[in-house]
Amino acid sequence: MNKFEQLIEFVINDEQNKAKALFHEIVVEQSKTIYEEIMAEEDVMEKQGYKDREDEHLGHRDGAEIPNHNL
Repeated sequence: MNKFEQLIEFVINDEQNKAKALFHEIVVEQSKTIYEEIMAEEDVMEKQGYKDREDEHLGHRDGAEIPNHNL
């Protein structure tokens, strides 16, 4: 039985303290996974020369501005 199924069982059986503890454990694990994915992505971006997510989105490297030739 996975953790989500166990959580449902705790709720159905009115074992609120166990359900709260397991829910907390699930949230912490998911948060940790998301954080690690974000950090790994940012590490890749830094290695590619992007300073932040906005630079990546705009195609800037090393924070350099893209020249505006429409002046």
